[in-house]
Amino acid sequence: MGYWIRPSSRRRGHAAQALGALTQWAWRLPEVHRLQLYIEPSNVGSWRTAERAGYVREGLLRSWEVVGNERRDMFMYGMARQ
Repeated sequence: MGYWIRPSSRRRGHAAQALGALTQWAWRLPEVHRLQLYIEPSNVGSWRTAERAGYVREGLLRSWEVVGNERRDMFMYGMARQ
């Protein structure tokens, strides 16, 4: 899953609300057993949103994703069906 909020709409709870709704919807699907988020370490607002929604930081994936022309580290957040 992923989310992006335009700068003029940040810090208003929109991402948290959307992530919560998407998470609740996903858990209604019996074939879904795990949800994951990949967040750049510098994106403090995004990883705080993930943590508030109940996602757990599981690790740092070094040089994991290509953004533009460069490879970037990503925190991996996850939530597993209980």
